[in-house]
Amino acid sequence: LLRSVDTILAAVAHADVREDVPRPGRARFYRRNPSGHRWMRVVVDFGDQPASIVTVIVQNNPPRRLFP
Repeated sequence: LLRSVDTILAAVAHADVREDVPRPGRARFYRRNPSGHRWMRVVVDFGDQPASIVTVIVQNNPPRRLFP
């Protein structure tokens, strides 16, 4: 993942979708791959300063929020 730090930070800074999660102080950020087929999901914990990235996952399906 160290080679992908810029991509991960860009996913947070320029997220296509942002959603709060049940755990207080955390949020999910989704960024679509330029090809449009994959999504990066980054979970950030804002409970400490500075905030920390908890999880990074690349997934094929879009965020559930896109399907009302």
